[in-house]
Amino acid sequence: MESEQYTLYQKLLEDPSFLTWVKSDFVENDSKWSQFIDEHDDQMDEINAAIRLVQSFQADGSSFIDSHLLWNRIRESAGLNMQSGSSGVKMVLMSRLTWLAAASVVLLLMVMLAVPGKTIVETEPGEDLTTELPDGSTVRLGAGSKIEYHKSEWAADRNIYLEGFAFFEVKKGSKFQVQTKSGVVTVLGTSFSVQDRSGEFEVICRTGKVRVDIAKGDSMNLLPGQKASIEGFTGNLDLETTEEGLTDVPWLQGIFTFENAEIRKVAEEIQYQFNVEIEMEASIGTRKYTGFFKNSDLEMALQSVFWPLNMQYTIKGHKVTVSPK
Repeated sequence: MESEQYTLYQKLLEDPSFLTWVKSDFVENDSKWSQFIDEHDDQMDEINAAIRLVQSFQADGSSFIDSHLLWNRIRESAGLNMQSGSSGVKMVLMSRLTWLAAASVVLLLMVMLAVPGKTIVETEPGEDLTTELPDGSTVRLGAGSKIEYHKSEWAADRNIYLEGFAFFEVKKGSKFQVQTKSGVVTVLGTSFSVQDRSGEFEVICRTGKVRVDIAKGDSMNLLPGQKASIEGFTGNLDLETTEEGLTDVPWLQGIFTFENAEIRKVAEEIQYQFNVEIEMEASIGTRKYTGFFKNSDLEMALQSVFWPLNMQYTIKGHKVTVSPK
């Protein structure tokens, strides 16, 4: 049985007339919605909640609300189960309080702004999400990451700017490009991972074929199971491949690996994954670390990274202090 409270809340946020009414400070379409309120005065909690959500997006400077992406994100943040059906998407229903809490989570954790000609999707530290592009391709964004693209030009120009971590599953079609500060990745239809953060650039091809170009002029074509990264000393592209192929993308499994990396860069990634602040003496920030941590448990991650280097740490709220033993 479908929840009437949930249905009203969703219908209001997906109704262009309601969105226009709220964004015009209740001027446009006012007679329609004033009558609606008079007829539904027993459901004012749901109506007011929808109004507050629209006004919150206005306060963020959004010029419009993409209701499809908004509702997908609310469902994901609330941990809802969804399954395909002949009539579309089915959801496990929640109580009204749980639903409103889910909407609040979205406002606190997700920044999805639309500025003229550009769509921006950004995750906060400790959050990741999957979003759909105009052609049906999908992007999974890691914590503290951002993509930008022009929705109105997408049919002719499938071009995305990325900061951070992202895994793409691209529908076949025209050229698809991912631009980062360190390089450009070009495909036609494939699935691949791109990482560009703290001076580390890495591309893993899972299916199809990927071309990687960097500012220095190097370029490389990747086949499934191959990885390209920028070599630290020379700045050239380095190819890694194995007989069995690199079929896994570690960060998608919550695993973050490092090879001879400065400990300050490892600490930066811990900050992104757990939404904490790490303080350490400058003298130990350049020490090198080879290993990994998982983003499922902060205490275990800190032990994995700092214990082998004979360092100690203390946790107070969202602040972690690291020092030599």
